[in-house]
Amino acid sequence: MGSTPRDSGKPRKASLYSEYDAAWKEAISKYFREFVQFFWAEIEDKIDWEKPHRFVEQELNPTDQTITDKKVVRKRIADKVIQVSLKDGNDLCAIVHLEIQGNEDKEFPARVFTYRYRIFDRYHADIATMVVLIDNKLNWRPNVYHYEFWGTRLHLEYPIVKILDYASRENELRQSRNPFALVVLAQLTALKTSPSQEDRRISKLELVKFLYMHGLEREQVFNLLRFLDEILVLEPSLAVKYVQDLKKFEEENKMAFITQTEKMFLSQGIEKGIEKGVLMGEKKALEQFIRLKFSNVPEKYHQKIQEADEPEINHWLQSAFQGKNLDDIFSQ
Repeated sequence: MGSTPRDSGKPRKASLYSEYDAAWKEAISKYFREFVQFFWAEIEDKIDWEKPHRFVEQELNPTDQTITDKKVVRKRIADKVIQVSLKDGNDLCAIVHLEIQGNEDKEFPARVFTYRYRIFDRYHADIATMVVLIDNKLNWRPNVYHYEFWGTRLHLEYPIVKILDYASRENELRQSRNPFALVVLAQLTALKTSPSQEDRRISKLELVKFLYMHGLEREQVFNLLRFLDEILVLEPSLAVKYVQDLKKFEEENKMAFITQTEKMFLSQGIEKGIEKGVLMGEKKALEQFIRLKFSNVPEKYHQKIQEADEPEINHWLQSAFQGKNLDDIFSQ
C-alpha cells in the first residue's frame, strides 16, 4: 500500500533550506518565462506568451489551514500556480504548478498530489506539475506519488529538477544569459559553502562580480542581487567586509550600483545577521560600516555605541545609509 493522501497531523520537520523558498518564488514571479526556457523548454512553444499569465496560488483557499492537536497551524497553499493561455486557440488555458522543495520529506509526494487536486477542483483545467529540488541529498528524487487500497489505485508522475545535478555544469551556467543560470549558481554556492561563512563571502563576491560583468540590464542586476542576498546571507562582520570589497570593485570599474548594494546590505545582510547574532557583533558591525562610509569613528560615537543597548544599535544601523554625516545617524 502506498502513502495515504490524508494529512498525518504531524508538523513537518523544519528545513535548513526553507528560507530559500521565498527567494525562489520571487525569482519565478519576476522571470516566469525565463524559468520555463531554462528548466522546461519543451513546453515554452505551447504557451501563448502574447497573452498575460496569472499567478493564482493565493486563490486556492488562502485561509485553509490544518490545526494539529498541539495547535500547530500550517498553511496549505501550493508554491507557484500560474494560469497560462495555450496556442491551440479557442482561448484554452492550462495551469503550470511548481513546487520548490528544500529538504527530504517522505510526505512530500502526497502533498504534491493534494495541491494538484485542489488546483483541478478550482479550475478544472489541464495541469502540468514540476518540482524543483534545492536540497543537499543527491539521491533523493521524489517524482512519483502512488496510492493503492482495495483495488483503487492512483499514480502520479511529474518531472523534477535537481539543482545538485548542475554542479558539474558551472562553465555552462556562466555562459548562459538566462537569469536562472545565476539563480542555480547561487543555490549551488549556498549548498557548497555551508557552514563556512568566509567561503560564502568569497564565493558571493565572485558571483556578484560575474553578475556585474555579464552585461545584464540594470533592473535585472538589481533583482538578481536581491536573490543573492536572500540565498547567501552573511553574518554582520563578514557582510561589512563583503560590502567593502564590492565597493572597491565598483569604484575601480566605474560602476554605479553601490547605492542599491548598500540598501541590500542593510535589509538582507545586517538585519538577518542581527537576528542571529549578539550585541557585541552588532556593535562591531555598526562601527565597521561607519568606517567604511566616513573613514573613522570619533571617540564620542565609539563610546555611545559601546554604551547602547540592542534596540539603539539596530536603530542606528537602520539610519546608517540615510545619514549624510554622523550627527544625522545618531540624532535620529
